[in-house]
Amino acid sequence: MADAESFLPTARFFVERVRRQGKIFSPEKTTLLAAEDVVAVVGRTEAPVQSLGPSTIKIADAELLHIPMASFDLYVTQKTIAANTLSEICLKLQFSEC
Repeated sequence: MADAESFLPTARFFVERVRRQGKIFSPEKTTLLAAEDVVAVVGRTEAPVQSLGPSTIKIADAELLHIPMASFDLYVTQKTIAANTLSEICLKLQFSEC
């Protein structure tokens, strides 16, 4: 999955869910896509659809797109963190995955 998400470095997208043989699951970074898989992509979907060619079909799958989300209110207490993007914060704090 990580390979698929980094296939087009200028078009950021993430595969959030996969429907395989009627079952829906959240993929791991090591998940390999199989023939007939249907994926829920978050981000600009035009780039992966165009790049993967004519065998790729863009569909609306309400059940697959029902992705659990959470939102939180955050209170920033460190001046070094304030006024930074999440990417900048990630780099400053040296997280292993940003």
